[in-house]
Amino acid sequence: MLAGHEAGAGHRAAAERWRSIGIRLLLIVYAAPAALVLLGGTALLGLFTASAEVATLAWQVVPLALLSLAPMVWAMAYGSFLRAHGDTRSVMIANVAGDYLVLIPLSWLLGLTFGFGLPGIYAAWTAFTIMLALLLRIRAMSLAARGSAEAAR
Repeated sequence: MLAGHEAGAGHRAAAERWRSIGIRLLLIVYAAPAALVLLGGTALLGLFTASAEVATLAWQVVPLALLSLAPMVWAMAYGSFLRAHGDTRSVMIANVAGDYLVLIPLSWLLGLTFGFGLPGIYAAWTAFTIMLALLLRIRAMSLAARGSAEAAR
């Protein structure tokens, strides 16, 4: 939101600074619970199931599930930056393209065809979030560069 306020006021450098701060805050919000889950291990999962077998099976995907969320931090930050600049179309196109070109086919391929199950689906989700973050970063950087060129005139 702060990046959006600065961008709306024509302060591109301040908007970029707030976007950068936003990424760090999102990483902290993501990293703290992730660290607790990793430190808790199967004992933490035992709070949700009485079956040690279920907790052990669930633990096999926990690190991958947490890892899959890390690229989403950047995707969320770049998506918010673009929305703050009034560019909602790029965010929507990147999400839909990622869903249909990466997430759905790769989930099907890894999860079902190759038999990786849930870990395969989390691997597909990770690929989707990486692609989404990259697409949104490219668009945000081109928007920022265009804004800098306009400001220089």
